[in-house]
Amino acid sequence: MKKHLYILISVAIVVIVAAILATLFVFKGHLLREPRTDILARVGNEVLTLGDFYRLIPAEYAGQLTLTEKRNFLENWVNTQLLYLAAKREGLDKEHDVMLRLKQLEREFLANTYIERHLETEEPTEDELRQYYEEHLREFSEERKVAQIVVPTEDEARAILDELRRGKSFTDLAREHSIHPSKKRGGVIGYIRRGDLAGMPQLEDAIFHLRSGEVSDIILASDGFHIVKVLAIRKLSKPIPYDDVKDMIRNRLYLEKSRAMLDSILNDLRSKIAVETHPELLR
Repeated sequence: MKKHLYILISVAIVVIVAAILATLFVFKGHLLREPRTDILARVGNEVLTLGDFYRLIPAEYAGQLTLTEKRNFLENWVNTQLLYLAAKREGLDKEHDVMLRLKQLEREFLANTYIERHLETEEPTEDELRQYYEEHLREFSEERKVAQIVVPTEDEARAILDELRRGKSFTDLAREHSIHPSKKRGGVIGYIRRGDLAGMPQLEDAIFHLRSGEVSDIILASDGFHIVKVLAIRKLSKPIPYDDVKDMIRNRLYLEKSRAMLDSILNDLRSKIAVETHPELLR
């Protein structure tokens, strides 16, 4: 009886194992017949899935790209991957200078991601917008005639500023060195009102903090290093209407709040992490 029971159990085990192997074989065959359909590209052993493709697109462009732009993005991924693999084969990722730059890129990316996740800035209220307008009404009631010198490097700007302080003509230096189209007019760009340079708030602030005839320090903007001079100030017949500058004020106050929040985050981190610098070693 025991012998028959042993035989029955053995047969059952064989049947179960056979069933499992058959299932695996069929499943494997199914995979071979029907490969994954979410793979957009494969370069060597690396694949780009449809999900990862959309995760790589910056959030501000999500849902806005045309089909052509998406295809261009895909082609760029392929080209980048080809060059990446070629660089790896040559061992470029093991070179000291390259490793330093990669580490710095990693730091910057993670730092920016941290800021995005922890910087919670509140939108300015209507009362705050009105208050700013009233407190800066003088600036919204005048316009300033401005000349500028724009150069690509800080060293050039520093040298020009030194020449200005020694008494050299702003007009002559603008014609000689500026890369801005206004160089033909000796750097003169005309009259500026508050809000005209909303995209470059640091430049606009400098202009409206100078007195007539004064020259600014060096100002970094998106198109280079600026030195500006206020040539004249004249009153407007009436202030710029609040509604015309409301959006500019909102953006300015939001930026100020964001900077204050970032300063708070950095101060908190400095209180928890030891920081030591030696700027005297710089030459």
